Amino acid sequence: MFGSQRLTSKKQKNFHIKDHAHFLRKEAERKANGFKDWSDECTEKLANGATQPTWDEWVEARKVPQKTEEELTKERVTEVLRNWPFKNDPHQSQKLVTIAPWAENAEYQFVLPAVNQTDSLLFTLLYGKIPDAFYMIIDLIFEHHNTAWKFGVTCQWVWREMKASVDFWDMTGGYFGDCDKPRWGPNASGKHQGSVASVLIVTPVRRLPVGRLEDVGEDVSKALPVSYVEQATNLKTMCIAVNNFYDKIKNIQFHRAALVTVNVLELLVPKMTGLTSLGVYKCPLIHIGETLLLLDILQVDRPKDKEEQVKLDFYPNYHQGPVEEEGNGAWCHGSFGASWDNWNFNTCLAIWALVCNIIPKAQRQGIDFLGKHTMFRQWLDKSPCWRVEETLAALGAYLAGRKCDTAALTALLDCSNEDHFGNVKVYTGHIGNRAHGWKWSVQNFPCRLCPGGNNQKLGIFFHYPTQLLHKQSLRGDFDLAQDYYCLGCLLTHHLDNEEDHYKVDKRNMIGRWLCDDETGEYNKNDLTRAIEEFDEKDILRDAQDLDDERLFHIMRYGYDKETEERQKPRNRAELAKHGDKKRSPLVSAKLNDPKYMSADEVQWYTSRKDRRNGNEGIW
Repeated sequence: MFGSQRLTSKKQKNFHIKDHAHFLRKEAERKANGFKDWSDECTEKLANGATQPTWDEWVEARKVPQKTEEELTKERVTEVLRNWPFKNDPHQSQKLVTIAPWAENAEYQFVLPAVNQTDSLLFTLLYGKIPDAFYMIIDLIFEHHNTAWKFGVTCQWVWREMKASVDFWDMTGGYFGDCDKPRWGPNASGKHQGSVASVLIVTPVRRLPVGRLEDVGEDVSKALPVSYVEQATNLKTMCIAVNNFYDKIKNIQFHRAALVTVNVLELLVPKMTGLTSLGVYKCPLIHIGETLLLLDILQVDRPKDKEEQVKLDFYPNYHQGPVEEEGNGAWCHGSFGASWDNWNFNTCLAIWALVCNIIPKAQRQGIDFLGKHTMFRQWLDKSPCWRVEETLAALGAYLAGRKCDTAALTALLDCSNEDHFGNVKVYTGHIGNRAHGWKWSVQNFPCRLCPGGNNQKLGIFFHYPTQLLHKQSLRGDFDLAQDYYCLGCLLTHHLDNEEDHYKVDKRNMIGRWLCDDETGEYNKNDLTRAIEEFDEKDILRDAQDLDDERLFHIMRYGYDKETEERQKPRNRAELAKHGDKKRSPLVSAKLNDPKYMSADEVQWYTSRKDRRNGNEGIW
């Protein structure tokens, strides 16, 4: 026993000696290549006649430089947003400028006074000398949420003018501007006739904090979190409002609408005959796998030669992960972006597989998804995908049929892989313990679930261990007659069945409402019948059951699954030696891209590929 301890100590000593010798050798190589550290520079300056600095000079040279105005502003904003989203603090709501997109907070007061823009040549020409030009430009700007809010925050005058072009339908308080009242007849609104502005925003509006019950009065429910019964009731009322004013809606935007699904939009959008622009932003039940369905909806019941008249600005549901709070570490594993939990597949490749179907169809319909001002492109930039700009350019050339290096493309698509980081020479070379090789990744395989015409996918978009390995012969050939499922379709299936935030219950409630009991098909064209069946099928009972389930969970487990959802704990396979190969990549993993590291950082980051891939690492 003591001998083995001495032997271990000797091995450790030899290891440290070798490691130190390796460090000295590397340091000598760096200095031979012209690298100088601070001690070399000081020695060189003294040798050239420089005087040794005094203590005061030394302290002055090492003072922390003053922060720029931009850095100071960022710190102030960060401090103001501490404890966001301000769930339980009754005083934090005063810090919010808006309580919904383009809806001002009555408790907030601008620090600086509004400036008259009469000296601005742009505003003078647009607003004064050219009739209606300003409002025509506003209509164009509102086609994309990113351009609208950036232009709106330029000054208070522009903010007021753009806000005047917007109408709100409140999915929290149930206010729809009297549009839910009939336009004509005895039941029409007697005080204010309903109307729709050029831009219509359907969104939940932030309520007062729970701590301000004294300002609510008798209606205490207005200070409590919105219930599912209220959400379902407001969803029905919104459908009634659309049914009354469908021919007046030109630009409609859905921001974080809780119960709005693709099936609901499939019922509403085709009825809007005058629609020119549709915005869907971070609705919890509409994910990236449903982008093709949204594009199909825009072409339903359009006049001849106007099938592509509707523009789409789409930001799929994006998960930032649970809040890292004290005692919540075991339930917070990071942000996966597209999905709430780890789904044990490569999210990056799954997203690119979906993009291969989405971009060509969007281009055929005249819809821009690649511009940096579009919300879909911004979603890609925030997703776990690496090197979005380069990958989109390479995919565009490949999808257009232009000549390109398929091996280089597959290496770029898989650039988050630590084996090669997108280097095509390393990707096509020898990587230890990679028995499956790489040539399968540049072959085409048919995906059974992808839409017709886009079902031929590169092998890199398939999970080799589960989709390709058992379908490969000893000679290396694949049986293309069997069923293959790409990662994009697998991700779509996973997102359709996610259980966080009661998504399954919400989808089942919408399905029971819109599905025919006999045929099982969704109602796609009869909005009036859907409104009637809402009460006939007693959908509010389903919403009440979901409220009861939510309350029971809070009382039993001490947290709200709707606002404080937690991730599933990692299983044994994900915690094993090669569990990192099983887990889906996090958004934060993009910070490890060697392309944006220095040579010194890359040297210490690169690990042994053969060891990482050993013992069934690809599984």
